[in-house]
Amino acid sequence: LNIMRIPRLQEAYSNKPYYHAMIAFALSQNHLLEEATKECELALFIDSSDPWAHHSLAHILYAQSDIQKGIQWMEKHAHVWANSMSFMHTHNWFHASLFHLDATNYDRVLEIFDSHIWIYRSAQVWPESSTSSSSSSSSSSSPLSLSLSSPKKPVFPVHDKTNTEDQMGAMGVLIKLEIRQTS
Repeated sequence: LNIMRIPRLQEAYSNKPYYHAMIAFALSQNHLLEEATKECELALFIDSSDPWAHHSLAHILYAQSDIQKGIQWMEKHAHVWANSMSFMHTHNWFHASLFHLDATNYDRVLEIFDSHIWIYRSAQVWPESSTSSSSSSSSSSSPLSLSLSSPKKPVFPVHDKTNTEDQMGAMGVLIKLEIRQTS
């Protein structure tokens, strides 16, 4: 935490929501929930659609055992995760599923798993390049040909089943559901 409070870092990043979201996450992991909440609120004030701030708030609400508020807040803001990188998309949905798991909404947990964590359709999506290449070996579906000029298209692959972080989150949901249903 102290490294995040270095004046040079604060000057450079204090206007970035993810900076405050990361501080909020670290504070929440140290169970400093009041401080974490303040940092998270600042991140959300800067950009209410920041998925890292959503992630931090999920940790805060879960640590406070505020399950219903967690369900409502995460589901209300889930639409912005669609264009996030695969890990952020699936991990925020992982947190939403944990709230539902604690509320014993097991059908919703499986619905979230199937539609947002481990998608059962061909959903590996790369944005198309907005520039054409004269080389016959390049393809607009290649991640190396991405054009970063179009902010409406995601820069990251969405729903990347080869991402080990996504796989671990998916397994975590299923294991927690299995334990919960058998206990």
